[in-house]
Amino acid sequence: MTLWLQVLLIVLVVDAHFVRALILPSGFLQDFVFLGTASGYPSPDRGASGLVLRNLQNGDHWLFDCGEGTQIQAQRSSNVRLGRISNIFISHLHGDHMYGLPGLLCTIDQKGTAGDIALPSSSGSPSEAVVNIYGPQGLRRSHMNYTYAVHELILRDEHRPAGWEDWCSLEADPVRDPPLHCERPGRDIHADSDGFWYNINRPDDMGISVHSMALSHTIPSLGWLIVHPPKPPALCVETARMLGVPDGPLMGQLKKGEPVVVNGQTVYPDQVLKTAVRGHRVAIMGDSYDSSELERLLLRLADERKISQATLDVLVHEATLQDSMREEARTKGHSTPTPVVQLAAQLKARLLILTHFSHRYTPIGRLDTTQDCVPWAHRFQLLQGKCGTYRQALEATERSVSSGTG
Repeated sequence: MTLWLQVLLIVLVVDAHFVRALILPSGFLQDFVFLGTASGYPSPDRGASGLVLRNLQNGDHWLFDCGEGTQIQAQRSSNVRLGRISNIFISHLHGDHMYGLPGLLCTIDQKGTAGDIALPSSSGSPSEAVVNIYGPQGLRRSHMNYTYAVHELILRDEHRPAGWEDWCSLEADPVRDPPLHCERPGRDIHADSDGFWYNINRPDDMGISVHSMALSHTIPSLGWLIVHPPKPPALCVETARMLGVPDGPLMGQLKKGEPVVVNGQTVYPDQVLKTAVRGHRVAIMGDSYDSSELERLLLRLADERKISQATLDVLVHEATLQDSMREEARTKGHSTPTPVVQLAAQLKARLLILTHFSHRYTPIGRLDTTQDCVPWAHRFQLLQGKCGTYRQALEATERSVSSGTG
């Protein structure tokens, strides 16, 4: 069984009563919590689209899409704290990706007051938004008692795919649509000459940046590329001191990767520097039947960094219908698994996660156990609880299937 199919099965087990946290491979400083993987609407079996990217260093939560019931799913997960959600990214304005926003923001308002977020005071409101919401034109429509800012991404006329015209004329009227008392001024973020939205967020102290691109769907839809910069190796000061290196300029030379001479002995950087943390890139695509713009954006990143290829670590992509229904999927603006796998291979993605499944496909936990794939998925569910991490559970499941045990 290929890695691609394994990943597909892992996500298929997510349903409304079992919120899956997916720990990314070793070295990543983030992980995923899938709050919903259904297309169209939530059901008793699956929640609507919602994905939390958790920063394992500072605890920040970034939410990608917010289908109806997302706040309920989030409260079911022990891995999600509503008050830690600082950024929300809405891919497009179909209800299964954004109807959960009012309820989620109300829930944060009521539950997130234990030091996680700063709510407006009676004498006034804080100067900065508590939550930043990013999405396509037309998203600025809400009313809360707690502050937020909406930043709409505007594509140049020459880059607009067919079908965007009706959605791109929804400009705010200062008289008809005055800012709400709880709203902070958001930005109109215009695409650059290449048709991309570059560095749309204000990078935090970890330097994480977000870029966006237009996807091909029935209405304007966006994809997101999250870039985590590499972390240079830290200097182990105690080890350097043990080797006789005094505090001061020599320590700085070692940190820069330069050897130093102390008392006639050479101290090399690899003796005192810890392992560097490499950067990584995660792409989260909205609804789309053609996400090739992601490749063009990665090529641009490679060109800017003067490297041969800007590879992708994780690709999260929809696969609404099976391959035999490709034409129907395309008509509705959706993808099927094989083209997505081909795209992931072309981009040399290290991990592919498929989501946004039609309700015609029953979650694995409720399928007939005579199907070949089901024992694999059941074993994974059992082993992940015992093994603790995604990687360990995947390896244990492989061993179990290969040996015929379990």
